[in-house]
Amino acid sequence: MSEIDLIPLDYRQSRIIRTWLRIFMGLLVAILICLGLAKAVLAYLIWHENTRVVQLQQQEQISEQSEAKATAYRAQIQTAEQQLAALNALRGQNRIKILLNAIEAAYSEQIWLDEIRFLPRNTGATSTLNDLPGSAHANLIVVPEGAENASANQQGVEIIGHAVNHSLLAEFMRQLGQQPGVANMRLMDTGLRTYTTMQVVDFKLSLHIDQNSQQKTQGQR
Repeated sequence: MSEIDLIPLDYRQSRIIRTWLRIFMGLLVAILICLGLAKAVLAYLIWHENTRVVQLQQQEQISEQSEAKATAYRAQIQTAEQQLAALNALRGQNRIKILLNAIEAAYSEQIWLDEIRFLPRNTGATSTLNDLPGSAHANLIVVPEGAENASANQQGVEIIGHAVNHSLLAEFMRQLGQQPGVANMRLMDTGLRTYTTMQVVDFKLSLHIDQNSQQKTQGQR
């Protein structure tokens, strides 16, 4: 006796459709999960790379700052070495003492000195010594050699200051030029300037400090 299929055809087809729908939904969910995971992984990788870029930029900035600081320190060291070389060139020599003694002897209360510039040979150093001893107080500055070149036994000097009038300036120059060790003095620049309630004479002198000349003068004495 042949078997009779009691399952209706419509029911069988609906079961097949539901089975495929479940498979399709499962695949769709799996695909969505994979896409979500991929998106999360991609977001993490982007965040990681952004963090790495920021860290590298910070390291680059730190490196640039360190390099700039190192360059500044090297420049300061070079300047200090040049200053030391200039001061060493003057150390052990009598030129500063000769000049200060000459200024002290020629100085008057109506003369003001702003700067005294030594012009050392074979150096580009610049240094400042403050608070000169004696009556004349000014800035003592060692600057690179300019237009004037002293001989082997001479030191070029520039003096910048003010006088009450031209007569006092002329007397100061006369007295200073007569001092032992002072040679080749000349007036480089002069002019009138109003200072508070009075006019003063600005001046710039040039001279040489000659140690041999002072030694000869002392020997004659």
